Amino acid sequence: MTLDMWGGHECLATLNGGAMSVCVWKCNDDVDIATFQTFVDSFTQGLATNKVYAVDAAMGLDRLTFREYLREAINMVQGRGSVGFLDGPALWYVHHAITDGEAWNNNTGAIIASKPTTPSDMQGSFEKGYGGAMTCFLGEKDACCLWSAPKDATKEEYNAVVDRFTQGAAANTPYLIDPASSFGMANISMDAWSQAMFAFVKNAEKASGGGAQTTEGASEPVFTQ
Repeated sequence: MTLDMWGGHECLATLNGGAMSVCVWKCNDDVDIATFQTFVDSFTQGLATNKVYAVDAAMGLDRLTFREYLREAINMVQGRGSVGFLDGPALWYVHHAITDGEAWNNNTGAIIASKPTTPSDMQGSFEKGYGGAMTCFLGEKDACCLWSAPKDATKEEYNAVVDRFTQGAAANTPYLIDPASSFGMANISMDAWSQAMFAFVKNAEKASGGGAQTTEGASEPVFTQ
């Protein structure tokens, strides 16, 4: 593993969900989607069909670093397994294909209208036993999230929970993340997500009240595979 193989980009997480793997990348400032798509296709050497998204806004990426990613990758190659996701019994990835933009925005509006007073209030949006760990907005038609879930939750049970959460605004496809073949899980933090989501909601409150909207609490744009 050499640094030049990364093309000047930084991979922050690789999460393996069996038939699907998602990677979060921090890219050079001057790269566009088409150029990065070419890089990723070369990087995976024909072993995967890749879809690249630009992340418009994200919550929960703040603690992910390339240095820690490499450290965990080296440890796993040397036979020291990943510690996995530390904030819950299981980690699920879900891709939201937004089918009703107005309903999707209404769902977001309802979270803003709840007027949380502390970051921990953000986890109250989820059903018991579940919680938010990452949210990435990928344009008008897609979003992806990481959720903490009970250890024994089945795909069908989790899918039903997510469908209730999105209330018909999206078609949801979930994947259970395997810690034994994933990198970066230890730095995925429900607390970091809560802090960033709380800042997002407060900024939205300011904007709706005529105040200046800022990007505080949102991670810098990255690409996902």
